[in-house]
Amino acid sequence: MLIRIFLSNINKIPPINLGGYKKQKKMKNYILHYARLNEDSETFGFETFKDLEYFVYEESRINRDKAVYLIAKDYYTSGIYVTANPFDIEFYLTKMPGIGFKSDTFIQEYESYEEAFKVALQMKEDSPLCYSN
Repeated sequence: MLIRIFLSNINKIPPINLGGYKKQKKMKNYILHYARLNEDSETFGFETFKDLEYFVYEESRINRDKAVYLIAKDYYTSGIYVTANPFDIEFYLTKMPGIGFKSDTFIQEYESYEEAFKVALQMKEDSPLCYSN
């Protein structure tokens, strides 16, 4: 299961070559597992958090009006965030506890809130707070 992200100050963001962010053999400081709408997840490595943000901004623009984004650091220790607004992703990434050096981030695109929340619920099923008694 994977998840997605957002950025601000759009006019200040320079265009980037997304091909340069393909999975690297060398360990990177920031790892992103990104699942595009109706596609399998891919893993990308980044030297800086800013590079990760630029990449997510560019990716989330592609399906901006067609996708709901699910974002998480991992399945167990961090919260899960679901939004249809790609601009919320940057805020969440920068404020989310646990996002930091050598951390993995998960972003997934879904066609509806229903699909995204189903996955979020499955991710938290082992929690005693997942279901009502």
